[in-house]
Amino acid sequence: MPQQQSPQQSNQWADTAIRELIQGLIRSICLTIEVFFRWDFGCVYVGSGFMGAVVIWLFSMFFPPRDITALFYFSLVYCVVWLIALTGMLIRYWRGKDKLHSKYSGRPHLMRLLPGWREDYVKYLDAVIAILLGWGVHHLNVPLGDYLMAAASLLLFRDFAIGSEQRNRAVQMNDQVIEQKLVAEKFRAMQER
Repeated sequence: MPQQQSPQQSNQWADTAIRELIQGLIRSICLTIEVFFRWDFGCVYVGSGFMGAVVIWLFSMFFPPRDITALFYFSLVYCVVWLIALTGMLIRYWRGKDKLHSKYSGRPHLMRLLPGWREDYVKYLDAVIAILLGWGVHHLNVPLGDYLMAAASLLLFRDFAIGSEQRNRAVQMNDQVIEQKLVAEKFRAMQER
């Protein structure tokens, strides 16, 4: 007789599914900006690109049809650049050179111009440049400018959140190492008695 799931297990599954859906949507929106600023994406990350085009098209529904022409062309250019990034990831995978984290958000092109900078700082700069670019485009085409500013702001927020989480994990790992050293010292002292 098959076991039935408890309500708590069912809720955990639903919570996980909702969290994954939200993260995938955020990843897709951020990717619509990142493909222009970065390269070498992780396989799961770049795979969520089609949803980015859908989000752009849904965003365009908030504006009059005559104003969305630039946004439509942006979505077409995004699709082409995304397909190039996807193809590059597939070639890396087929050659057995895919050593990146599956959700890696790409290596910034600006790293070549700013070699002494940490990658996360360059990624913040990418997002700020995209926000400023969106602000400038907003004066020429409101829908496209608004989309660029919204997506780049989400990208900046997401990159800060990832950086904060990584710093917290590094602090926890450091604390665990220190605790283990203290325990090892006490253990050695006990053995010497």
